[in-house]
Amino acid sequence: MNIENELKATAQEIQSLSEAGVKSGPVMTALLDRMDSLEQQKNAAFASSVKSAVAGAEAKAAGKSGEAADAAYFGAMTSEIGSNAAKSLLGGGKKNLDPSGSLTMLTETDDVVQLSGRQNFVAQLLASPGGRVVNSGSIAILRQNLRNNQAAPVAAGSLKPTSIYNIEEVVAPLETVAHLSQAIDKKIMDDYASLNQFVSSELVYGLALAIDNMIVNGSGTSPELEGLLSVSGTLAQAFDTDVATTLRRSLEQMAAIGKMPNQLRVLMNASDVANLDLSQDSNQRFMNVSSVSDSGITRVWGMEVFPSTVIAAGTAIVGDFQSCRFHTREASPELIWTQHGNFTEAGVTADLFSHNKILMRAETRVVSSVTKPGDFVVASLA
Repeated sequence: MNIENELKATAQEIQSLSEAGVKSGPVMTALLDRMDSLEQQKNAAFASSVKSAVAGAEAKAAGKSGEAADAAYFGAMTSEIGSNAAKSLLGGGKKNLDPSGSLTMLTETDDVVQLSGRQNFVAQLLASPGGRVVNSGSIAILRQNLRNNQAAPVAAGSLKPTSIYNIEEVVAPLETVAHLSQAIDKKIMDDYASLNQFVSSELVYGLALAIDNMIVNGSGTSPELEGLLSVSGTLAQAFDTDVATTLRRSLEQMAAIGKMPNQLRVLMNASDVANLDLSQDSNQRFMNVSSVSDSGITRVWGMEVFPSTVIAAGTAIVGDFQSCRFHTREASPELIWTQHGNFTEAGVTADLFSHNKILMRAETRVVSSVTKPGDFVVASLA
């Protein structure tokens, strides 16, 4: 008997005793303890399936770069999370009686839930020296706040000039990002294998968006990370004529510190990217023709443009995103289902177990920290 069926059988025994007036005693206690144990086994099996999915996704993305790597990774993740979980908990499929009474098998292809679209994430651009996972509650970095090179020819015996490289130690704590699903009828979860996959994927996607938002906009006051728009020491570029000119002026500032266009990314709101792609000259010819011919990837002045929903329209960040570090506490987010506790629906609070509903919690701990603020230009696009 698999875990799911054991849970059902145990719940039925508890219900029968309860209806018979047995609310406590050694038998009821043993059944409740067994229910808790089975729930823990179910959670462990699902967590194992997620870790397996991450490993498989990383293997499929290995050797690829850019959009190809992202497509391989997230495609594998969304397909493997649900299927691995189903195999772990349900033995590879679910049995169901059709109206004629015959026994049929439901697979993911029979389900109606479709996964929503996915996008690239800012966190993917950041550096993770020593590996993405860290085994502590904080990281310590050295941040360069000033670079003043004074190297020059010096006559024999003369005083050598002094260059200034202000370095400070910054200790950044890992912050928690989490959310819950709404209460879901367990019978629906039983009947549709891909619903497990769908909810898991949506919750992980929500975590990724929240993390991206903090990487860009975080205030630096716990529980928020210190975002690129909050850290001191970044360069500024005022609006100059139009978006393309403003971005070229930003590149000029980066070139002054030795950065090449292929080292840089331009983080812009998706609407600003669209306006850049669609900008035309006086003869109604598209000015940024590389976007049309380069597989949909927008490039401007040799820099790849990275569209995102987490940066406000009218602002762009031009920089070397490898000058910001990103780490997590776990290899993959914690995903846990439960039937214990309460839920609120239509203003009424009730317990999950007696209503046969379940909740899922997604949680992770992350940190990002800028090592060289001077490697970023914050540009105003209007």
